[in-house]
Amino acid sequence: MATAESKGEGNAWFKIFEEGYDSSSKKWCTDKLIANKGKLDITIPGDIKAGSYFLRTEIVALHGARRVGQCQFYPNCAQLEVTGGGSAVPDGVALPGYYKSDDPGI
Repeated sequence: MATAESKGEGNAWFKIFEEGYDSSSKKWCTDKLIANKGKLDITIPGDIKAGSYFLRTEIVALHGARRVGQCQFYPNCAQLEVTGGGSAVPDGVALPGYYKSDDPGI
């Protein structure tokens, strides 16, 4: 997520959720998305400061990732309003630019 005030520029993006391979079910998060027709419920942490935010989702496709630079990213964004009494605005990273082609898993 990033505050709308930041316009998503600079070190604005902070992570609130991540899911990859679930060893107990032996399924990837994409399997869950397919089974739920593209829907995935997540909870925004209750300590996040109220305000307007951008929510960025991303699927990282690794089927071509045996070679450096062949990982595929599928991002999507939505604008939302967070309400409540939290005060946290976690430190963020810049997107694009955070991932490097030789990062493990990329």
